[in-house]
Amino acid sequence: MDNLNDLNPQHNNTDIDFSYLKRIKPQSSDMRMPASSLNIDEEIKRLQKEMSELDLRSIPFDKYDFVLIFTAGLVGAACDILLGKPAGGYNDLLNRAVEPKINNDFAFGLGNFLKDYDLPNNPIDKNIPGIPVGDHRLYSYGHDLLRVFRTVKLMITGTGPVGISGLGGEVILEQAPEKWIESLARLGIATNDLQAFDTLPLDERSKIIVKILIILFLHLYKDYCSARSLPIPGSTFLANLNNNEMPEFLNELTNSKELNLRTLSGQALSIASIELILSVYALIRKKSDKEIYTDEQYKNKSGKTKLIAHSVALAFNTGKVILTENPAFINLPQIIRVVNLSWHAIKAEIKINHNSIEKIDLGVIKNKYETAQTLILLDDAIYCTKELDRLIADMKDEFDRRNNARNENLSKDFGQIDDLLRQLKSQHR
Repeated sequence: MDNLNDLNPQHNNTDIDFSYLKRIKPQSSDMRMPASSLNIDEEIKRLQKEMSELDLRSIPFDKYDFVLIFTAGLVGAACDILLGKPAGGYNDLLNRAVEPKINNDFAFGLGNFLKDYDLPNNPIDKNIPGIPVGDHRLYSYGHDLLRVFRTVKLMITGTGPVGISGLGGEVILEQAPEKWIESLARLGIATNDLQAFDTLPLDERSKIIVKILIILFLHLYKDYCSARSLPIPGSTFLANLNNNEMPEFLNELTNSKELNLRTLSGQALSIASIELILSVYALIRKKSDKEIYTDEQYKNKSGKTKLIAHSVALAFNTGKVILTENPAFINLPQIIRVVNLSWHAIKAEIKINHNSIEKIDLGVIKNKYETAQTLILLDDAIYCTKELDRLIADMKDEFDRRNNARNENLSKDFGQIDDLLRQLKSQHR
């Protein structure tokens, strides 16, 4: 019985015992593969995480998106067409650009106060020799928005450099216009001497500067709305750099092609209005959307909406150029913006395609790891099955050896018992 117990020490245990599998040892002739050196489970988890991080979604458009897109595009087009209209109003299709009147109804009733500051004989309107009367704003320092400090000084004193001469050089006002000085005096500005101005108390100087700025604002506002409007800011600086001569191309663009501050501001406002409307709309949608998207996905959708809206406004701008037969009205900044948005949209699509390919590749690698994991388990099962036959044969040989030894021992024991019985029989006789 002891020998039988050695074969299965846990024969009284009702649980299935697989400890005998541990007795299966690789043979010296078996081929070894370093599968244990790679943690396949960890690799599969890592690939699964990378795949989950690659979000291939794009935010879909709905009817509200299209309504806001075309609304923004039409608002931008209206800014360009209405505010940036030429002096003739598209051959009188719209009202011509005219200089507004500063009356009691101006600016919701503020005209009752501001009309006293609408002064004639302003020194910034001095005639510039060598150019037509209506073209003087391009050459005038006072009509250049980047020359505000010089303009304030000119308006306080009534003397000094006025602008660029059409014949070359600078135009200098040697003596203040008498009517201008009288107009300033009625507003309580009684000095036209900078030295005397510097001696005044700070509060009086501040009041004078504020009044001068109001006069200048009203004058420039009226000029802005007029047919010739105001020149492109910085034009006189280019003339100064050109040896105090106005570049011919700038004179052509401003006075012949009507590329002035009003038409440019119409183009700029067209871009700004579209950007503002759709940026606010994108922010509202981001807060209200039930489904969660990434910031990059919202940015890509916002770029697409702006691209469509700018394209709508640019189509109207193209019609404006065709109608006026004036290529100077082309909204170049908006074209640049459309190109920029198109490039970002293309990059976003390329990235999504790249991520989809990468996700497919990661999925293929993950499937290969899972297949390898299955093959390893299958190989282990096949190997154990094959080796189990050898193990059973070894166990049978061991059992036979022990059983033969037990039979030999039993034979000896039976022989001893027979001898003992014979001795007992012989004694009884």
